[in-house]
Amino acid sequence: MQNSGKTSIGLDANIAAMLCYIPLCCINLIFSIILVVTEKTNKFARFHAFQSILLSVLLFVISFLLGFIQGALNALDMHFVGFILSGAQIIIGFGFLAVYIIACIKAYQNEIWKLPVIGDMAEKWA
Repeated sequence: MQNSGKTSIGLDANIAAMLCYIPLCCINLIFSIILVVTEKTNKFARFHAFQSILLSVLLFVISFLLGFIQGALNALDMHFVGFILSGAQIIIGFGFLAVYIIACIKAYQNEIWKLPVIGDMAEKWA
């Protein structure tokens, strides 16, 4: 996978790949989408952009489902179970944060760090 040189937006490939994983607000998602749209030749940057998008979608789906279940349990006066799910949601959030940080470091080091399932999808789409 080509990972040298500059991207079409003028950044080094490893810097562009690293920025795809910056877990701040929605910056990583916005930058990843911009990179997918503008970058056509650098497979390294495209891979990390697609993997970051898929990781963000996975985080959104898991958070939405847990929040929905938690709200339903609270509506049924099952507050304790909802409280436990809230703790699980916090732990999952920290887990995703750790994955984003590790992916950010690996991308900066010019490494391909494929996550299970979504890494294969990202590689195919890149």
